Amino acid sequence: MLGGRRVGKSTILAGVMETLGNSAALSSHFICEDSTDYKAYSNFSIKKKYRALTSMLDTQKPGTIFMTRGMGDSKIQKYNISIRLSDKPGRLMVDFYDVPGEFTNPQKVEFQSEMLPLISDCDVFIVGIDTPYLMECAESVNNAHNRITDLEVSLQNIIVKGKTDLKMVMLVPLKCEKWLECGDIDKVIEKVKERYGVLLKTLSAYPSMMVSILPIATVGGIRYKQMYPAMIVKRDGIYTGYSCTPEVGSEVVVGDGGRYKIQSPYSVGYDPEAKVDGVTIPNSWYELIPGVGYAPKNCEQTALHILRFLIVKTMLKQQENEKASDGFFGYIRGAMNIFLNWWNGIDYDAFKNLVAELQKEGKIKDSGDGIELYHICNEWKEVEL
Repeated sequence: MLGGRRVGKSTILAGVMETLGNSAALSSHFICEDSTDYKAYSNFSIKKKYRALTSMLDTQKPGTIFMTRGMGDSKIQKYNISIRLSDKPGRLMVDFYDVPGEFTNPQKVEFQSEMLPLISDCDVFIVGIDTPYLMECAESVNNAHNRITDLEVSLQNIIVKGKTDLKMVMLVPLKCEKWLECGDIDKVIEKVKERYGVLLKTLSAYPSMMVSILPIATVGGIRYKQMYPAMIVKRDGIYTGYSCTPEVGSEVVVGDGGRYKIQSPYSVGYDPEAKVDGVTIPNSWYELIPGVGYAPKNCEQTALHILRFLIVKTMLKQQENEKASDGFFGYIRGAMNIFLNWWNGIDYDAFKNLVAELQKEGKIKDSGDGIELYHICNEWKEVEL
C-alpha cells in the first residue's frame, strides 16, 4: 500500500474488515479476521484505527471543523488479513504492507534496502490518493503530498516474470465523501487521469498488468470542508503538537475541533514540519455529515478485486502448467505448486465459484461510483470466470 504519509492507506483495511466481514450483503459469504502479529510490527492495530475513526464520529458535533490525522508509522507495517468462506474450512492469508510515504523516494536509503525487495515480491499495489489535495490544491502541492513523481519512478521496478505472472495496480482515491455526495465523482476520476497520467501510461505498457481506479468513501460520515495553512500552537516560543487554524480575534480551532482563546504564554505560528521535499503543505479540515456515522463506501471492492485477481492468476497458472506438462501427472504436480502458495487447505473451487457468482450479480463492481478498469491486459481477457 503506497502513497503519501497519513493519506489514510491503513483505513482501507479498517473498511475492508467492516464491510467484507460485517455487511449484510457479504457477511453471509465471508469471515474476515485480523491475523497480524502486532508484537513484531505496529502497535496501531486495525481495530485501534477503526475505533479512532468511530470515536471521532462520536465526539464531533455538527457545525464544527476538525482534522483527521491518523496514527502514522515510521516504518513499513505488515498486516495479515485472513479471509475464509463462512461455510468452508481453510483461510486465505493476505499480507498487506503499509509503506510510509517517504520510503517511495528513490533517494532514500529505505527505498533501496526495503522498498525494492518488496516491490519485486508483491502481486498487488494499492496507491492511496488523498483526494482533497488532488482536487483542491495546486499541482505542486498535490504532487508532493501524494508522492506522485516518486511513485512514477518507484513503480517502474515492478517485475513481471512471465506471461502468467499477473500484477495489479489499484489507484484508490480516499476521502471521497464530498464528491460522491454531490455527484462529482467523475471529476475526481478525470483529475486522477490528469495528475497520474505518466504513471498510468507507464503501467499500461507493462505486459500482464491490470490497472484500475477505485474511489472510496473512507469513513462515510465526514466530508472535506476546506484547506487552511498549516499552523501550530506554541508555548513560550516552543512548538507544541497542536495543529490549529486561527478564527476571529485571538481564538483558534485545534485539530480535534476544540476552540480556545490564545493568550500568554501561548501563541500561534506556521508549522515548520509541514513540508514535503521543500513544498509547504496545508492542512485539510473536515466536517460531520449528520446522521450517517461510520459508513464507508466501496472499501470492500478493494478486497473483492484482490480475490478475483488471485483467482484469475491461479487459473492462468493452471492453463500454463497444463500446456507445459508431460501428461496428467505433470499437470497435477505443477498445479499443486500453485495451490501450496495460496490455496493450501482451502476449498479453491468454492472460492472461485463464489467470486464468479458475485461478479455475475454485480457485487464486484467494474463501473459506477467512479470505478473503472483503466487497463485490461490480454492475459486477463483469456480467462472467463
